[in-house]
Amino acid sequence: MAAGRSLIAASSAWRHTRCKESWRRMSAVISPSLPRFDPSSDELTVFDGAEDLSRAWHDGLKPDPDLTVSEWADRHRVLSPRASAEPGRYRTDRTPYMRAIMDVLSPAHPARRVVFMKAAQVGATESGNNWIGYVIHHAPGPMLAVQPTRGACEAVLAFGP
Repeated sequence: MAAGRSLIAASSAWRHTRCKESWRRMSAVISPSLPRFDPSSDELTVFDGAEDLSRAWHDGLKPDPDLTVSEWADRHRVLSPRASAEPGRYRTDRTPYMRAIMDVLSPAHPARRVVFMKAAQVGATESGNNWIGYVIHHAPGPMLAVQPTRGACEAVLAFGP
């Protein structure tokens, strides 16, 4: 049994030595004539478009602004002439009573369940479309939108949000 332990210890020591040697060979300079990278040099920033690239990079690192659903709709939503009597930019001011409902759907709002009782033709579908657009833009992931009938589902798919 003692011979087995010493064999294992010797094997382990040999493996450790071999790994260190391999690592030393892999990390060694391949050729002394190859130029080494110097991060303090200006080579990376001296080319046409370097400033534009740097600005775009930094802009991409900025987080999206904290918008409510109604603010998102006012900035990004455009109604098509095919699906709306008033095509163009969506304006929450057109249906101001929907602003509070849309804002409750925003992630920053503490509410976790929203119940909405309404009359017909008050803008609830458009508010739902705004919410779906907001989620797609700011928090992409699985989402299920359910319609009461197959016809309603096909109508939503035909016009899109």
